[in-house]
Parts: sequence; C-alpha cells; structure tokens
Amino acid sequence: GWNSVVLCADGSRLFAENSSVVVVWESADGSEVVRHHPRPNRPKILVRDVEIGPFGRRLAVTWADRDIATSHVLDLENGEIYPTGSSERPVGTDFSRDGGTLAVRMTVRNIHVHQTDPPRQTAVLEGHSGVVSDAVYLDDGRLVSISEGVVHIRAGGRDAPIGSLM
Repeated sequence: GWNSVVLCADGSRLFAENSSVVVVWESADGSEVVRHHPRPNRPKILVRDVEIGPFGRRLAVTWADRDIATSHVLDLENGEIYPTGSSERPVGTDFSRDGGTLAVRMTVRNIHVHQTDPPRQTAVLEGHSGVVSDAVYLDDGRLVSISEGVVHIRAGGRDAPIGSLM
C-alpha cells in the first residue's frame, strides 16, 4: 500500500510513495507522469522522504538501505537526475516556495543547500546540535530548521542563524 499522497502547491500534480517507489500523476486527468524507483538494482531500499516542487516539475527523493543513504532530484520534464546526497546521510528535503532552491537535511548537524537550475550545491549550513529533523522555507525565503528541539531561522542561505527559539 501507499504511505502518503501529496498535492503540489499549484495543484497540477500529485504523488504517492511507498517503501520503494514514487509515482507522480497529472491531477487533471489522472495520467501517470512517472513511476520512479530510486535504485531499481537495490530492491531493499526504503524511501524516507519525498518532496514535489511547487510547479510539479521536480521531485526530490531521499532513500536508504542497510549500507547507504542518499538523495537526488528528478526533473520530471526531461528525466534527468541530479544527486544531492553526500556521505553525511541525508534524512529529507524541502523546496523553496519558488522551487529554485532545495534544502537537504543531514544526520550530521547541517543542511546542504542546492540551487535547482542549473543544479549545483551552493552552501552548507552548520551549527545544529544533532540530526536536522525538519526544515521549511518561508514565503520570504528564510529557512526554518529544527534540531534537538532548537529552531533555527536563517536568511538567504546564510550559514549564521539570524535567530533561535527554544
């Protein structure tokens, strides 16, 4: 069965995921856009987190198995895959409201920030006290993240938090 279903912000596409596959459909007619197996040659993977970009163009998938954890962005328009993981074991992702930036949460106290077009890593945000359990972009571009019960607020991909809440 499916673990979750999510509608992209503009309502054009929706996706569902289970432990090893992500499927994206057009909302208007239910036609399948893609059925994505992050690692078809590794049947024991576990999809840990999936985010669809605000315009339904990109899909970020974080997955793990016994030996590896990684993430990547799948461009649903051209089928290209851009890796966003590292040896730091990603735990999840979040797109900015305009889809131009992706935050990849890591198990080792930081967030890797990626530009989506053209795809490249632009920053590593440090200073968390443990696993970055969640992160979300605000409408004004600030990134809010949480680690070990402390909320960090950062502006414009800067490494130094502009504030913390306990």
